[in-house]
Amino acid sequence: MGFYFLRHGKVGNNLDGFLNGGEENQELSNQGLKDFEDANFQEKLKKLNIDKIFSSKLIRAIQTSQKVAEIIGYNKNIIKDNRLNEQMYGEFSGKKVDDLLEKYNCNKTQLSYIYRTKNENGETWEEYVSRIRSFLIDNTKEINNKNVLVVAHGGVYKALISIIHGKSLKQILDEKEGLDNLGLAYIPIS
Repeated sequence: MGFYFLRHGKVGNNLDGFLNGGEENQELSNQGLKDFEDANFQEKLKKLNIDKIFSSKLIRAIQTSQKVAEIIGYNKNIIKDNRLNEQMYGEFSGKKVDDLLEKYNCNKTQLSYIYRTKNENGETWEEYVSRIRSFLIDNTKEINNKNVLVVAHGGVYKALISIIHGKSLKQILDEKEGLDNLGLAYIPIS
């Protein structure tokens, strides 16, 4: 038992080196939309035989789930759930990563730990994981009985790995657990 997870497509200001938390509601870039044309990617999606799609309520994930639905001929409602939104990064959201690296004199892994745990006016990692866990609990029956696709964000994927495999944020970041844009993974749950 488990479900498929797809990280949203490329967003313009991500490509320009900006950090997008849940506060940033960015659309897919032209490149992000073009990436759906890849025949191998389309074939991989079609083979999943998806019965139900859940999506973050942020536009980049909604656009991604709509493009996926179009590719696989999915004509049902896409269930949008704000618990699948990216973590709220507070004062870090919308900032240029290079500027933050310089300000905090750290590497990208260290910065990721800082903005996920020490952000003011944002969510703590524990609050974020709790939000994702509540989504899983509320949808366990659907996940166990259907071929489900969840379309969301890189942080959601990390939170799911934390929940399912019992890994700390530090372990996830040290092991470089993550997905690229339009990265697809199967997440087994028991």
